[in-house]
Amino acid sequence: MSIPSRGAIALALLFLASASAAEDWLRFRGANGTGVAGTQNLPLEFSAESALWTHEIPFGRSSPIVVGSVIVMTGASDDELVTVALDADTGEERWRRSVPRLRQDAVYSESGPSVATPVSDGRSVFVFFPEFGLVSYALDGEELWRHEMPPFDNYYGLASSPVLEGDVLILQCDQQREPFIVALDKNEGELLWSKERAIGESWSTPVILHPGSDGAAVVALGTFSVDAYAVRTGEQLFSVPGLGYGPVASPVLDGTRLFMSAVDGSGGIPSTAAMFEHDEDGNAELSRSELEKVNLQSSFGWFDRDGDGIVTRAEYDETEKLYTSEDFGVVAVDLVGAEGPAIAWREKRAVPYISSPILYRGVLFLIKDGGILTSLDAKTGDVLKRARIEGAAEPFFPSPVISDGRIYLTANSGKVAVVSAEAEWELLALNDLDERIDASPAIADGRLFIRTRTRLMAFGSTKSDG
Repeated sequence: MSIPSRGAIALALLFLASASAAEDWLRFRGANGTGVAGTQNLPLEFSAESALWTHEIPFGRSSPIVVGSVIVMTGASDDELVTVALDADTGEERWRRSVPRLRQDAVYSESGPSVATPVSDGRSVFVFFPEFGLVSYALDGEELWRHEMPPFDNYYGLASSPVLEGDVLILQCDQQREPFIVALDKNEGELLWSKERAIGESWSTPVILHPGSDGAAVVALGTFSVDAYAVRTGEQLFSVPGLGYGPVASPVLDGTRLFMSAVDGSGGIPSTAAMFEHDEDGNAELSRSELEKVNLQSSFGWFDRDGDGIVTRAEYDETEKLYTSEDFGVVAVDLVGAEGPAIAWREKRAVPYISSPILYRGVLFLIKDGGILTSLDAKTGDVLKRARIEGAAEPFFPSPVISDGRIYLTANSGKVAVVSAEAEWELLALNDLDERIDASPAIADGRLFIRTRTRLMAFGSTKSDG
């Protein structure tokens, strides 16, 4: 019997490591934010009673990640920001760590202190809390470093999740005033670079572009533009204008074509003239109580652009102009071309508000509140099918995921629609977990992991199933 060469052994080890990593779900929406998993044989029909296991968890809106046999997610209590690790096979808790809430931000009720999803390099885990900063843990729960950050100014909460490229940890921090993007050394938590960004807040998570020999770039979608920065230096490589205000959905990258969305805000808020009819004392300012008359008091902090406790006519007018930009829609941008980045097509109908688009075999899928599912030709933007999912006419905030030709679409109500991932899609099953869902699912090693308000549930095969 011949003895394998050292090179052959190294190649085999590299193959095994790559195969293992391919089964993991290491960041928000899996590999580079695509939402697509390579695993097969996920269940079509399921319920809370049919789960492989269920584990109670702290409240949070972040999505779980899967690193080998460990599931990691974040949550919050009255005075602590919590990171929890569970065994992926049994659901048993492996460890729980916390950092203090350095402050308690006054953010919108549908946001909160635990919205950003962790990211992992397969050996360590990196978590972000807006009320603290960034923390790194080993997979056994040992804290490796912490990087405290100053308060943020984003009334709807800072929701962008950290991403990794090599040894660089990147966080997009878009906010009402002084937005920026920052990079840290993942091993030590030391600052590598920080760059100011253009106007306005956003809530999307970046993706990584590998254009060729020029090195990796982080692509960040923000208000009115998508921008690329060199991962190593932070140098801004390009900016593509003509996009909408305040994107929540995260972009999806296919080679060098980027798909993204920003919602149409027209009609979403009253005009400045209509709003100031409620200025009862005539002082050209709106108080929180005056906004209550049009049921907008919950968004007071958004209109109050300078945070001084009142909304002036100029502040409201600025917000209205931002929110009602005509550059909304689902947009495809070619990031690399002979004449530089350029918009390829735009579709303005049935645009999702929060849920991110997902691409599969040349078809782009969008799920809009009300259960309206659209399939588009990714090359041309042509609508292939648009219809309402029967039995699911409700909000869909979590982003969809795909496995083995099936789309798993999660509604806030707890319903999970399973749809064929094809141009003329069809509903295959409609399941109900009977509890609100805010997080996007994770898929790894033949299992589907869904986080509800109080529990994490696992569905699919067990190790004994092979």
